[in-house]
Amino acid sequence: MTNLVFVHGFLSGRDYWHKQKTLSRHADLFFVDLPGFGRASNQKTCASIVEFAKSAQLQIDASGIQHFDLIGHSMGGMIAQELVKLTPGRIEKLILYGTGPYGNMPGRFEPIETSIAKLNKQTLSKDVENTVASWFLERSNHPDYQEALKLANNASFETFRSCLLGMNTWQNEENLKFIQQETLVLWGDKDRSYCFDQPYKLWTEIPNSHLSVIPNSAHNTHLEKPELFNNTLADFLF
Repeated sequence: MTNLVFVHGFLSGRDYWHKQKTLSRHADLFFVDLPGFGRASNQKTCASIVEFAKSAQLQIDASGIQHFDLIGHSMGGMIAQELVKLTPGRIEKLILYGTGPYGNMPGRFEPIETSIAKLNKQTLSKDVENTVASWFLERSNHPDYQEALKLANNASFETFRSCLLGMNTWQNEENLKFIQQETLVLWGDKDRSYCFDQPYKLWTEIPNSHLSVIPNSAHNTHLEKPELFNNTLADFLF
């Protein structure tokens, strides 16, 4: 069987992929734990997207995986783009989901600079609630919202701040033309974090790429439309 590596995003964790575990009938699944999040929330987080990518690479290497397909969600999609550079010849197919080539996310529900400027420990819990709610089309009314919020609250204030700063200074536009892997760009049509300009740039500038737009879903398409999402992945990968 092939290996499929998952890289989660900001305020998330490996458990965010629980609805994708049915894909194990097609591939051996490996879930990265980013430092500072989820099951790795007790670890010191990284200061940059490149540092996160190096951490992910160490975890993949430690598992013994040599060749793999890779999916990255949101901030994890930024990390996935860096992993392409760090692991030449090892990534077979690439899925960039709910992400783009700019870490400051033009079109986000609020600019990252605004989030950084107003960030303080007293209001962190409210900021986390608002951020997680924005990822669902139904906001806090979605059935998976509470579990997503619980996972997000594992991250410390320092992790929250460090990641915002790291994303805000990251971009990868000039390297898109060098991505050789067949790539699927996947986006929910009501995404409040990434406007269509970002996935569109991935799709049009990565040479061998395809675009899949999932209707009536926001940033968490994999939780909102799991059957359609999983079938889309399976159709592309297997």
